[in-house]
Amino acid sequence: MILKSVILNNLEIGPYHFPEDSLTEFSDNFFISEIIREKAINRLGDELPYRLNVVIEKIDDSKKLKTIYAAVITESQSQKGIILGKQGSMIKAIGTAARKELEKEFSKKVNLQLWVKANKNWTNDINKLKKFGLGVDF
Repeated sequence: MILKSVILNNLEIGPYHFPEDSLTEFSDNFFISEIIREKAINRLGDELPYRLNVVIEKIDDSKKLKTIYAAVITESQSQKGIILGKQGSMIKAIGTAARKELEKEFSKKVNLQLWVKANKNWTNDINKLKKFGLGVDF
């Protein structure tokens, strides 16, 4: 208790680095993409997790419905086929699980539109990593 008092008495008051009402430094886009990515990794096992990215293309938000357009990025057509699954069954399962969690988080209905894109060698391309918001500094 004494240490806490000493620290508080000696700290200088400075500007906020984030809005006061902000609960996290991460954007909704990042948060949404990570939920989708998590659901994909959980369903795909060890097949491609580290070669998988999710990019939020657009969000339309109304009072009762949030529509999210997102692309799951892979490195090859064969990986794209794994994520799609037989007759789209895997991407549908990923989307359903992600939508349910997002509805809980946002307390409203979510329309989640997912598609899969192959983007060759994106994990080895600094420009693509930056474009996807992965903030690589070399």
